[in-house]
Amino acid sequence: MKNKRETKNRMKNNRNISALAGNYDEKSFWKKLREKACDMGLALVYKALQLYYAMIDRDTPLQAKLVIAGALAYLVCPVDLIPDILPAGYADDMSAILAAYKMAEAYVTPKIKARARKKIADLFGVEVFDEVCEEETKTKN
Repeated sequence: MKNKRETKNRMKNNRNISALAGNYDEKSFWKKLREKACDMGLALVYKALQLYYAMIDRDTPLQAKLVIAGALAYLVCPVDLIPDILPAGYADDMSAILAAYKMAEAYVTPKIKARARKKIADLFGVEVFDEVCEEETKTKN
């Protein structure tokens, strides 16, 4: 009985994260990635995907999920500190994503990184997927 209730509460919390984070919702996240991935750059998209998959992972604590949702909300929000249409327009978005990543890094598991790499391959193509794998290998060594 307790496990069933805990599962139900966890599911409810996951559904409410979007509302608690303000502007963030899944549709706007995926829409922005599809439309602006090339403008945003590989590093930003990859970190955002890792955070997204960490946020929806049931083992990530609510506090970390809220921080992640806030950063993803900032990413998809049309009003930014630095407008996205400027040459350095995604610098503020990257700052928000990196700050959230630093806080939630412990919850970004190898499985989550693999899901993000797979999505990168879907969005950018296999060549870029290979580049991501190569970069990760360099940072480990």
